[in-house]
Amino acid sequence: MIHIVEAPPGRLTGSMVMTALNRYGVTKTKNYSVSGNINKSNVSLRLGGGLVGLARLFGTDTVLVGSLRGSELTLSVDSSTAVFHKISDATYQEDIARLNVLGDHIALVRQSTKALQKAVRAGHLITARLQQYMAWGQTRINRVPGVRAWYTNRIGHYRMCLHYIKPLAAANIPVWRWQECVFSISTDKYYRDQEIANLRDLQNENRQAVARLDVRIRRARVRFAHVTELLRSSCPYRGADSEKCLSAVKKLQGMSAYGFIDPTTLSEFRGLVPKVKSALADDILAGSAGEARLSDLAQEVSQIYRSALTR
Repeated sequence: MIHIVEAPPGRLTGSMVMTALNRYGVTKTKNYSVSGNINKSNVSLRLGGGLVGLARLFGTDTVLVGSLRGSELTLSVDSSTAVFHKISDATYQEDIARLNVLGDHIALVRQSTKALQKAVRAGHLITARLQQYMAWGQTRINRVPGVRAWYTNRIGHYRMCLHYIKPLAAANIPVWRWQECVFSISTDKYYRDQEIANLRDLQNENRQAVARLDVRIRRARVRFAHVTELLRSSCPYRGADSEKCLSAVKKLQGMSAYGFIDPTTLSEFRGLVPKVKSALADDILAGSAGEARLSDLAQEVSQIYRSALTR
């Protein structure tokens, strides 16, 4: 919009306001000063301020010449010409309002496209996280026999030591000849404590991992529903791509409620979680029972050793 007044006669002063939409649908307004001359219908104007923006409209030269005939102002620079028509302030405000609405539509299209892309990436990331958990969980399930074997081997070693030192202590054989076995059991307590602590840590780690994944899955479901509705709302404003957009919405509506999370992976995850939980619980039971038995055997070995030292 150009707003100019003639004062004094033959002299023009005023401003030019340029309002446009950027690629994001945001309205940008720039103001430029205007000064010049008018002689009958001939007009010469010089624009000041914001020269980079004006260059896109009129070229690098900011001295414009043209004519004012009735409600039509024509301004030219070389081969570039722009025509301005007189409108009321009310009409101008209506045009600005329509521009703002168009900006909202552009922003909605961009927002929905970006949201869809983020939903796709998030779905793929969650699928990858689920697969990582399942690999970890299957390892935990496979490890259950190993935990039991660890305690079985330890118990066997403690029993052998006990059977070895009992007759030697009863026969008053010097302690230094058989104490190595006792020391090995005393030192082993550190590894026993570490093993039971590791089992409890794994159980807690599993609980936290499943909780985090459940939160991600719930959020993905909400996000997917929002993205689908957002995309549907943007379809009428996509011009030639509106039908393609509606087809994409229909396809999304036919997908799982969890969107871009692989449904097979999600189903396998749901089935594996209780198995992992049960396996870790079995580990804890085996560890607790094993530790109790090892503690009793270690105490019996220690008592024999202390009694032999006091003789």
